[in-house]
Amino acid sequence: MSTGLKNLYIATRSILDRRKFLRGGGASIALPSLSAMFPAFGNTEKAPRKLVAVGNLLGFYLPEFFPKTSGSNYQTTRLLKPLEAHRKDYTLFSGLDHGVKGGHFAVHSFLTGVLSMDAKGRPEGNISLDQRAAESVAGSTRFPSLTIGSEGGIHGGCQMCWSRSGTRIPPISGPRELFRKLFLNDPAHIRAGAKDKYRLKGSILDAVQGDAKGLQTQLGKADREKLDEYFTSIREVEQKLSLEKKWANVDKPKAPMPEPVNTNMVDDLPLLYDLIVLALQTGSTRIATLEIGGDFETRYFGIKKGYHGLSHHGKKQEDIKNLLILED
Repeated sequence: MSTGLKNLYIATRSILDRRKFLRGGGASIALPSLSAMFPAFGNTEKAPRKLVAVGNLLGFYLPEFFPKTSGSNYQTTRLLKPLEAHRKDYTLFSGLDHGVKGGHFAVHSFLTGVLSMDAKGRPEGNISLDQRAAESVAGSTRFPSLTIGSEGGIHGGCQMCWSRSGTRIPPISGPRELFRKLFLNDPAHIRAGAKDKYRLKGSILDAVQGDAKGLQTQLGKADREKLDEYFTSIREVEQKLSLEKKWANVDKPKAPMPEPVNTNMVDDLPLLYDLIVLALQTGSTRIATLEIGGDFETRYFGIKKGYHGLSHHGKKQEDIKNLLILED
C-alpha cells in the first residue's frame, strides 16, 4: 500500500544561516528571522526571545488610549489606530499601574516598581527589568542590553534603567551614537592594545577587591551593607570587562545604511526605532529600552505650547487637541 509520501522531502536542518545578509550595491542588510533559518521538526531550535521596553515620560492621554471594551474585538481608539494592522500581533493590558508616586520624577520606577531612594536593603536593589533580563542572556550577544534615550528633559536625563547596585545606566543619546555602537569597529591600534587594557583593569579590580575583603571583619552592620554594595559594583565591572574581552576581536555587522546625523527628537525617533530593529535582527542584542523624554519639540507641528505644558492640560479642549496631535 502506498502512503503517497514517497517523494516527500522533509528539511531536517536550517536552509539559511541565521546571520545571512542580503548583499548588493556595496551594502549589506540583515535578514529578519525566517522560517528557513530553523529546522523543520525534531531538534527544533527556537528563535531567542527578545525584550523591548519603550517608556514615554509624559505618558498618553488615557481616554484616547485604552479601549472602552475588552476582548480581541475591542473598538480601537485614536492612539491605537496606527497599530490596527498589527492587532493580532500584540496584547493590550490595563490595570498594571504599580502605584509608585512622584510625578514625572517617578519615571525611574517604570521598570523597577520601586523608587531608587527606597531600594536599599531589597534583595535585588532596584535593578530594572531590562537589566535583570540582560543578566540571563549575558554573553550570548555583543551587547547584553541597549539603553537608549535623551540626556535632556525635565528630570535631567534618562532614568529608566538601573543596575543591581543601584547605578543608573547612562543612555545612548542619539541615532548617530547608536549606529556607531552597532556597526563601527574600533580602529586597529585600539584593538591591538585591548589585551593590555583588560589585563591592567583586571589586576586593579583584583587588588581592590582583596583589600576590601580584608576590612569586612572590622566593620559594623551598616558599613558591611555598604561594602556589599561596593562588591556588587565590582562584580558588575568584572562582568562588563569579561564581555568586552570576549567580543573585542569579533567584527561588528557591516552597516546597512549611511551613518545618520542627529537632528531633533521628531526626526530622530523613527531612526532610533529602525536601529533597534537592526540591533535585534543582526543579533547584536536581545534587549533594548527607549525612553522618550519630555523635551519633545512641538514647534515642528506648528504648536506653540510645550509638550510638558500640554500634558498638564487641565481638561482644556485646545490643549488636549494639541496633545493628541503629538501623541498620534
